[in-house]
Amino acid sequence: DTASTTSGMSSLSININDPVNKHLPWKLDNPLIVGRINDAGDKKVIRISHLVSHTSGIRDRWIWGNEPGKPGSLYFPGDSPITLDEMMRGYFLPGGRWYNARGNFQPNRPGKNYQYANFNADLVGYLVETVTGIQL
Repeated sequence: DTASTTSGMSSLSININDPVNKHLPWKLDNPLIVGRINDAGDKKVIRISHLVSHTSGIRDRWIWGNEPGKPGSLYFPGDSPITLDEMMRGYFLPGGRWYNARGNFQPNRPGKNYQYANFNADLVGYLVETVTGIQL
Protein backbone atom coordinates (compact mmCIF):
# COMPACT_ATOMS: atom_id res chain seq x y z
CA ASP A 1 0.00 0.00 0.00
CA THR A 2 1.74 3.15 -1.24
CA ALA A 3 -0.12 5.52 1.08
CA SER A 4 0.88 3.65 4.22
CA THR A 5 4.49 3.32 3.06
CA THR A 6 4.93 6.98 2.14
CA SER A 7 2.95 8.38 5.07
CA GLY A 8 5.60 7.17 7.51
CA MET A 9 8.34 8.77 5.44
CA SER A 10 6.96 12.28 5.71
CA SER A 11 8.26 12.54 9.26
CA LEU A 12 11.83 11.57 8.33
CA SER A 13 14.41 14.28 8.64
CA ILE A 14 17.33 14.19 6.24
CA ASN A 15 19.06 17.11 4.58
CA ILE A 16 21.52 17.14 1.69
CA ASN A 17 23.96 19.08 3.88
CA ASP A 18 23.80 16.53 6.71
CA PRO A 19 27.02 14.74 7.60
CA VAL A 20 26.63 11.09 6.55
CA ASN A 21 27.66 10.05 10.05
CA LYS A 22 24.45 11.63 11.38
CA HIS A 23 22.51 8.81 9.69
CA LEU A 24 24.93 5.86 9.63
CA PRO A 25 24.85 3.21 12.35
CA TRP A 26 28.68 3.23 12.24
CA LYS A 27 31.28 5.95 11.70
CA LEU A 28 32.64 6.66 8.21
CA ASP A 29 36.10 8.22 8.27
CA ASN A 30 38.58 8.90 5.48
CA PRO A 31 41.83 7.69 7.07
CA LEU A 32 43.94 9.60 4.53
CA ILE A 33 42.83 13.01 5.84
CA VAL A 34 44.53 14.18 9.01
CA GLY A 35 42.56 16.57 11.17
CA ARG A 36 39.61 16.99 13.48
CA ILE A 37 36.54 14.79 13.09
CA ASN A 38 33.69 16.99 14.32
CA ASP A 39 30.56 18.00 12.41
CA ALA A 40 31.00 21.80 12.72
CA GLY A 41 32.30 22.50 9.22
CA ASP A 42 35.35 20.34 9.71
CA LYS A 43 37.47 19.40 6.69
CA LYS A 44 36.98 15.65 7.28
CA VAL A 45 33.19 15.61 7.38
CA ILE A 46 31.62 13.80 4.43
CA ARG A 47 28.18 15.23 3.71
CA ILE A 48 25.35 13.78 1.63
CA SER A 49 25.98 16.63 -0.85
CA HIS A 50 29.54 15.30 -1.33
CA LEU A 51 28.18 11.86 -2.22
CA VAL A 52 25.76 13.12 -4.87
CA SER A 53 28.34 15.50 -6.37
CA HIS A 54 31.11 12.84 -6.32
CA THR A 55 33.37 15.04 -4.19
CA SER A 56 33.33 12.80 -1.09
CA GLY A 57 36.90 11.56 -1.31
CA ILE A 58 35.60 8.01 -1.82
CA ARG A 59 36.98 6.04 -4.73
CA ASP A 60 35.95 2.82 -6.41
CA ARG A 61 38.27 -0.14 -6.24
CA TRP A 62 37.79 -3.26 -8.34
CA ILE A 63 36.51 -5.84 -5.85
CA TRP A 64 33.97 -7.62 -8.02
CA GLY A 65 35.94 -10.48 -9.59
CA ASN A 66 35.64 -11.44 -13.22
CA GLU A 67 32.95 -14.01 -13.89
CA PRO A 68 29.53 -14.63 -12.35
CA GLY A 69 29.42 -17.80 -10.33
CA LYS A 70 33.20 -18.09 -9.88
CA PRO A 71 34.50 -18.36 -6.29
CA GLY A 72 35.09 -14.90 -4.85
CA SER A 73 33.13 -13.14 -7.61
CA LEU A 74 30.66 -10.48 -6.56
CA TYR A 75 28.73 -10.73 -9.83
CA PHE A 76 25.39 -12.45 -9.32
CA PRO A 77 22.53 -13.18 -11.67
CA GLY A 78 19.54 -11.35 -10.21
CA ASP A 79 19.64 -9.98 -6.67
CA SER A 80 22.87 -10.20 -4.72
CA PRO A 81 22.92 -12.44 -1.65
CA ILE A 82 25.15 -9.78 -0.05
CA THR A 83 23.13 -7.08 1.69
CA LEU A 84 23.91 -3.43 1.15
CA ASP A 85 24.73 -3.22 4.87
CA GLU A 86 27.30 -6.01 4.55
CA MET A 87 28.82 -4.41 1.44
CA MET A 88 29.07 -0.93 2.98
CA ARG A 89 30.56 -2.16 6.25
CA GLY A 90 32.95 -4.44 4.38
CA TYR A 91 34.17 -1.62 2.13
CA PHE A 92 34.29 1.32 4.54
CA LEU A 93 35.18 -0.10 7.97
CA PRO A 94 38.74 -1.07 8.92
CA GLY A 95 38.98 -4.84 9.07
CA GLY A 96 36.15 -5.22 6.53
CA ARG A 97 36.36 -7.84 3.80
CA TRP A 98 36.98 -5.23 1.06
CA TYR A 99 38.58 -2.48 3.16
CA ASN A 100 41.72 -0.84 1.79
CA ALA A 101 42.42 2.68 3.05
CA ARG A 102 44.49 3.80 0.03
CA GLY A 103 42.28 1.96 -2.45
CA ASN A 104 38.90 3.07 -1.11
CA PHE A 105 39.67 6.73 -0.36
CA GLN A 106 41.39 9.69 -2.00
CA PRO A 107 43.81 11.85 -0.02
CA ASN A 108 41.51 14.84 -0.66
CA ARG A 109 39.18 16.48 1.80
CA PRO A 110 35.45 16.22 0.98
CA GLY A 111 34.15 18.88 -1.39
CA LYS A 112 37.59 19.49 -2.90
CA ASN A 113 37.98 17.21 -5.96
CA TYR A 114 35.52 15.50 -8.29
CA GLN A 115 36.04 11.79 -8.91
CA TYR A 116 33.12 9.64 -10.04
CA ALA A 117 32.63 6.62 -7.78
CA ASN A 118 29.81 4.09 -7.81
CA PHE A 119 30.26 3.71 -4.07
CA ASN A 120 28.92 7.26 -3.60
CA ALA A 121 25.56 6.11 -5.03
CA ASP A 122 25.76 2.86 -3.06
CA LEU A 123 26.25 4.83 0.14
CA VAL A 124 23.28 7.11 -0.69
CA GLY A 125 21.15 3.98 -1.13
CA TYR A 126 22.43 2.67 2.20
CA LEU A 127 21.52 5.98 3.87
CA VAL A 128 18.00 5.60 2.48
CA GLU A 129 17.84 2.10 3.96
CA THR A 130 19.15 3.33 7.30
CA VAL A 131 16.83 6.33 7.58
CA THR A 132 13.67 4.58 6.34
CA GLY A 133 14.28 1.14 7.81
CA ILE A 134 13.36 -0.34 4.41
CA GLN A 135 15.88 -2.68 2.81
CA LEU A 136 16.37 -1.84 -0.87
